[in-house]
Amino acid sequence: MTDQHGAAASGVKREKELRDIVVGWGFHFIRTQVDAAKYLGISLTKGGRVRKKDIPTINAWLEDKINFDAPEEYKEAGFGRFESDGYIPELDAIVELKGGDKAGTTEEKIMFDLEKLRDKVYGNKNIFYLFEGSKEYDKNTMLFKAKVKKDQKRGIINENVHVIDVSTMTKEVLTELAK
Repeated sequence: MTDQHGAAASGVKREKELRDIVVGWGFHFIRTQVDAAKYLGISLTKGGRVRKKDIPTINAWLEDKINFDAPEEYKEAGFGRFESDGYIPELDAIVELKGGDKAGTTEEKIMFDLEKLRDKVYGNKNIFYLFEGSKEYDKNTMLFKAKVKKDQKRGIINENVHVIDVSTMTKEVLTELAK
């Protein structure tokens, strides 16, 4: 499958920009096995890769931070696992980043993510659901934000789910929300 509208490249660029911001604030941003190994103080090969013997330890640490086993009803529908966009260990916070300036699959993805939040797929950790660019003010994003707030008031979505616009995100905001 090819990336016909540049979404994958755009997503990688946004994730790198987010990583740079978070790391610039003195936090770690974990996304990969290599990130986790560095954070855990596990040495890498000369080529910068994770040693085979360390993979089980690292994968166990990444479980429920980056990698999430799908609940049974999702498995019955064909889903096996879900993966977050990042993890900030100092704040014990899972990161989901949505952005871009083109219409398309983001709109559908956030409604599916709403169901995952309702079903508590991410467990009880803090979740920073970040919107950036034109997605901060997109009508679908506004609907998502309203539904999250409504469902939090009704006890359907955990209070530890925080929807944040990247344009207003600061180190202090994230630290306060993580308390």
